[in-house]
Amino acid sequence: MTELQLPEGVGAHGPWTSAGELTILQEGDGPPVITQADPRIMASAEVLDELRRSDDPRFTFDGEVFRIEAANRTVRYRVTEQVPGMRAYFANLLPEEP
Repeated sequence: MTELQLPEGVGAHGPWTSAGELTILQEGDGPPVITQADPRIMASAEVLDELRRSDDPRFTFDGEVFRIEAANRTVRYRVTEQVPGMRAYFANLLPEEP
């Protein structure tokens, strides 16, 4: 089983301590499953670049909103601001689509 996790934050002080996690599990060639999607996360620039370049329609990023379609649910996050001093961005969970 592979666990993909966007960074939760580093250290005990700073604005990133308010960020939670987005955890996606994928077993072998099976579909991804979202096990945790907190309201506010911190996404590294590298992860956002991978989403932007992805050919997989389940993972998209248009420069402002990224969307991950998993077997159990779909999440969308709006990137809001860069984390000071880091190549990472805060993102807020958007309401689920009907």
